[in-house]
Amino acid sequence: DRIPANAAVIATLREGKRRTAARLGESLLVANAAVVKAVPVQPPVQSPVTQNQNVPVSIDHFTSDQIERFEPGTELKFTMTGTPHAHALFTIENVVTNRAMDEVRAGVYEGRYTIRRQDSFTPAVRITGTLQANGQTARAQLDQPLVSDNEPPSISNLSPRDNENVVNSKTLTVSGTFEDGRGTGVDPKSVKIMVDGKDVTAQSTISSQNFSYRPTNLAVGNHTAEVRMRDQVGNASRTNWSFRMASAAPAPVTAFPLDFMSPGNNAEVGVGAIEVRGRTLPSALVDVEVTASIFGLTQRLFANSMRADAQGNFTFTFQPQLAVPGARYDVNVRASKDKETREAKLTLIQKR
Repeated sequence: DRIPANAAVIATLREGKRRTAARLGESLLVANAAVVKAVPVQPPVQSPVTQNQNVPVSIDHFTSDQIERFEPGTELKFTMTGTPHAHALFTIENVVTNRAMDEVRAGVYEGRYTIRRQDSFTPAVRITGTLQANGQTARAQLDQPLVSDNEPPSISNLSPRDNENVVNSKTLTVSGTFEDGRGTGVDPKSVKIMVDGKDVTAQSTISSQNFSYRPTNLAVGNHTAEVRMRDQVGNASRTNWSFRMASAAPAPVTAFPLDFMSPGNNAEVGVGAIEVRGRTLPSALVDVEVTASIFGLTQRLFANSMRADAQGNFTFTFQPQLAVPGARYDVNVRASKDKETREAKLTLIQKR
């Protein structure tokens, strides 16, 4: 390198978004070459791996500090122990590839990554650690999940509701929405659905967000349903409820109706604007609020008020800012007229 005597030398230190810099306060070259003292050069100390080409490269542990939830700004810290003085890397599937790790002491490597808003993290995200030396490579998967999860999952929006009387068996769907708070989410492969003690899992539609099953020829009388499931780290739960198939008599007219016409509850929706149609009393005031739940984070997407038309019909449209597969949209509607109110809730799932 050709470096002049007056070359500027600047050191920079960064931590998070903070940054500071300093400039070297003296020249790189002394004014009088005679004062330069010869410094004996010691031969480089070779690491154990370099000295012995036959030493196998191995990883003993690859762990991380657990976090409460995935959210922008959260720092992930990874620690890997194994062969000392090697080249260490970590990869987060679909997020970052071969990010370098520092050897903080012999055989112990640390790496960090700060979650960005555009990152696509899932509870079961695959994270791999790599050690390389002397043409050898060792890899290991993360020893434990990133998110701390000690609570079992649950089910909301049961259909039919517990102890509900169902009149029309042709439109009956046994369904529900999985809830796991800030946990790792439900493992779809673990879900088992029973109706009247019969395993109907194979005839059901199951995702990490919800389930549905359309029975046929259910007799008039009492029926039971049961759902068993586990989350991504093995926390198990079981939900039981019952409903009754009534005779095919006309359903009683509700004094203050409030129903969703489309989409159906727990339906999957595509990318783009989502239209919701409903029916209530003619000219009723309809208040709407839509919230989105993504990886345990909840935010309000849409809020509006409108009047139902002369037939009681109302329609509104909302559009997610970012269509994340598996996101849940909770649509809460309240209709008011003549000092009476009625509330209803609709849950929709972003299609994968």
